[in-house]
Amino acid sequence: MNKNDIIEAIRGSMCAGLEIEERGIDRYVIHTDFTYPDGDELRIILKKQDSRWMLTDEGHTMMWLSYEDFNLNSAARNNLLSRALASNRAELIDGRICVRFEEDEAGGAVHSMIQALIQTADLIYTDREVIRSTFAEDMRNRFRSRLKEGTFETSKTVRNKKGERYEVDVYVEGNEPILVFAVNNKDRCLEATLAIVTLAAEDEMKFTSMIVIDEDADIPQTVRDRAISRADKAYVGLEEMDAGLSRFFEKINYAEI
Repeated sequence: MNKNDIIEAIRGSMCAGLEIEERGIDRYVIHTDFTYPDGDELRIILKKQDSRWMLTDEGHTMMWLSYEDFNLNSAARNNLLSRALASNRAELIDGRICVRFEEDEAGGAVHSMIQALIQTADLIYTDREVIRSTFAEDMRNRFRSRLKEGTFETSKTVRNKKGERYEVDVYVEGNEPILVFAVNNKDRCLEATLAIVTLAAEDEMKFTSMIVIDEDADIPQTVRDRAISRADKAYVGLEEMDAGLSRFFEKINYAEI
């Protein structure tokens, strides 16, 4: 299929509002009726690179997000972006969103590109609670990948002697279990601190406590400091946890997978 066939395949797959403008050798701007949230047209370039056709936004979408003060400085946000791209067969290459395709996939590739750009731009509307819940699940998944099956539970309810319930994100079995709390807002920080103090002081339960704090969480410093001082181990952010978890397990003589 030559480039004229590719262009015709793209035209045939879209509505009448689509226009293709030539901008150089094997380089075209695809105009659609789709826009970013601010009304600007989606930036879609069709070009040939290394003998293969691809669609790219040339970094426009990520730049647009940065202008809106949205950044990807957390694992949670990066996870949301990865999901949006993967579901549309798109890639992020040096800040540019790209869809590579075989010549007979041209029409479908444009649809994938449009969806990838729209879903990426729509991250600006992502509710903070969604990001927070994603942070907690990301943390639990990282423990799942490191611990032997059957040696831990996630989202476990622990009760004290009075029957009061405390939600533990990861409960690692053992003579002295490890209780891990994902802290992603002020209320959860207070809950984790209360659980650690109550179970240890009032119930005299023997355990090792760990908190992992979302670095983007809006938690007053005094509340955060109190939780850190009560926990046996505290990490700020998933990257810090990843870097220190093996040393922590080694220190308490717990064997990972």
